[in-house]
Amino acid sequence: MNSVKLYGRLTKDPTIKTGDTTKAYITLAVTRTWKNKETGEYEADFPNIVFYKSPDYIQKYCRKGSRAIIEGRIRTFLTNENGQNIKNMQIVGSNITLIDYPQKDDDDPDMVPIPEDMPENDYRGLLPEGFPEDENF
Repeated sequence: MNSVKLYGRLTKDPTIKTGDTTKAYITLAVTRTWKNKETGEYEADFPNIVFYKSPDYIQKYCRKGSRAIIEGRIRTFLTNENGQNIKNMQIVGSNITLIDYPQKDDDDPDMVPIPEDMPENDYRGLLPEGFPEDENF
């Protein structure tokens, strides 16, 4: 089964690309579950994720630093760089659950405010078992 579930923070605002189809691209900082033996710090991976569904939602609600749970599948493909085929991998997102909503920005009329009834940072129970609930993530 080709299924992926990731938890992390968006490293930048989404990028929207239009063409035959509109796509939203995000990069997620995903903390590893173990610490580096030399530094004693958690390391991270930065998978690239593309959403073919709901790019407008992603552009409207997702912002740099937002915590999110992404579900999707792995896709591999070849690109030609300098005459050599390079194998690449990306995540094709099928679902995104935002843990943090972005703050309202008065300079951005399309920005949606945090729902008043949403508990602040209430993401417990959404994380995989044993995952560090660290604010420095």
